[in-house]
Amino acid sequence: MVELSARERARAESFEPRFWRRAEDADEKQGRWFESLLNEPNAAAFVSGPPEATTGYVIAMLVDAPPVYAPEGKTCMIDDYEYATPHDGHLLREAVEAWAIDHGAVQTVVVAPREEAERRALLEAAGFHVVSEWWLRPLP
Repeated sequence: MVELSARERARAESFEPRFWRRAEDADEKQGRWFESLLNEPNAAAFVSGPPEATTGYVIAMLVDAPPVYAPEGKTCMIDDYEYATPHDGHLLREAVEAWAIDHGAVQTVVVAPREEAERRALLEAAGFHVVSEWWLRPLP
């Protein structure tokens, strides 16, 4: 998962070098982050491919919406999502959403760099739509 994540971070960095800039010890930090997520009771991870050659993964957390919003249930937040093929991506998302529904989630939010046209197409085909964008301006 860390290797797949490193490839995603390199791609994201090519889109926006400052915001997505990788730390020198990014893989080590990512491994520790994944380990901490996998020990959270409100998190789940699913992988595709055999253990010795993982081709994709998704990690999701169940979170509450901010108090000013009332979606009437938990939000399934996906921020770590890598896959080899759109088919793998679809299967991983379906698996994590089934888990989320079983745990009271009523919506899924996926974080992805804007320039990832393939991921946007995959999400749109699954019925997702853009609800927010982050805008960036570097300061002098």
